[in-house]
Amino acid sequence: MRALARERELSGRVEDLLGDLRAVGATGAPWFDADYMAAAMAGAELEIAVRMLERKPPEVEGAAGLATALLLGGVERLGAAGSNGRG
Repeated sequence: MRALARERELSGRVEDLLGDLRAVGATGAPWFDADYMAAAMAGAELEIAVRMLERKPPEVEGAAGLATALLLGGVERLGAAGSNGRG
C-alpha cells in the first residue's frame, strides 16, 4: 500500500484530495481530521479498485456505488455526530 502511495500519479491525487478536504474544513466544517480522511478514502478506494479489477468482467458500477456510499456515509455520520474523527 505504502509503495503504491509513493507513485507520483497516486500521491498527486491524494494530495489533491487532501487539499479539497482542508478547504472544506476552512469553510467552518472542521468535523473531521483531513489527513486521516484522505488516507481512509485513498486506502478504501484503492482496495475496492483492486478487487474490482480481479473480477471478470470488472463491475465498475458496483465498485463505484459501494465506494460512494461508504465514503459519503462516513462523512455524513461524522458531520451528524459533530465528531472530529477521534472518537
